[in-house]
Amino acid sequence: MTTPTIPAATRVLTTAELLENILHHLPPASLLRAQGCCRLFHALISTSPLLQSDLFFRYTAQSSKSNSTTNSFALNPILVSAFPEWFQSALDESKHQPSPYQVYRENLPPGIDGRDVLKESEHIFHRLPWTTRREEFKSKEASWRRMLISNPPIRKIEFRKENSSETGTSFEVAMVTIPREGENCESDASLKTVNGPLAYSTSEAEAVLRGERDVEEDMATRDERWRRYVEMRSALYEPQGEEEVLQDEGLRMGVLYDYVEEAVGSMKVKRPYSVTFEFEVWKRGRLSPSLLGRDDASNETILRVTLSYFHGCLYEEDVPMHDFHSDGFQKVVVGPWFRRRGGD
Repeated sequence: MTTPTIPAATRVLTTAELLENILHHLPPASLLRAQGCCRLFHALISTSPLLQSDLFFRYTAQSSKSNSTTNSFALNPILVSAFPEWFQSALDESKHQPSPYQVYRENLPPGIDGRDVLKESEHIFHRLPWTTRREEFKSKEASWRRMLISNPPIRKIEFRKENSSETGTSFEVAMVTIPREGENCESDASLKTVNGPLAYSTSEAEAVLRGERDVEEDMATRDERWRRYVEMRSALYEPQGEEEVLQDEGLRMGVLYDYVEEAVGSMKVKRPYSVTFEFEVWKRGRLSPSLLGRDDASNETILRVTLSYFHGCLYEEDVPMHDFHSDGFQKVVVGPWFRRRGGD
């Protein structure tokens, strides 16, 4: 009896090492979709260190295929595509960022109310694919939350609060270095997460605002429902749990997103009118903004996150932002902050 001949293609696709090498040449977005092709592909992609690095779930220097050199910096192309308002402007080195007061005082287009400028930070959420593919993004298991932002990973982040008024500009800065697992945090400031259940869901708070949820008799009016909404919305950002210093091989999108979403969407504090992201190279203790992608082992790319606030006499309605809260939300705490004056 003749033994059936196994086709060459079948032998290749059932040999883990060969299949891994083939999948390694796929673009990250295609590789991510390939997990749903069959159980074989899913098992290999989810367990292979090489392919997990290709998808920015972990970092292996030897597996970087975005650049020909292992020290070159590359942003996660999946995140750049999914969060264009967050990363595209950061990649445009020629983009000039005018001072906050210039934006408010001098550069308003005709017919634009000043309050629209103060809501600029919300645009980075409203322009996301999230608005049309909500369940994909909101899910606690959504893959984007676990993805590293870059390869090599970002481990240094400069958080900056920029406060502008007619009298000048001041800064509060927190420079964070993310320690790896088992390491101590060596920076003056740290990134901490608070684990625990949320006190309320956003839907409950919005039901109160619409009058669809039973409330106490003394909250029958719209103003009283609004007050209750604010209280419940504020409670949303107070998980019950202990703060833990974040330890990881680099900054993941879920951590960055949760921090920014709370800052822009929270009703407990004044909202920033602008949020900007900049990638710069740390070289011998100094920042060089034009060195992205250079092959130099002494360079380390940092992320600067700037929250810009304007303090003036303009009345600002605190209209609630549409909910962009992920089911996997973790409260992210940054600090301590150090105050600086002017453009230091």
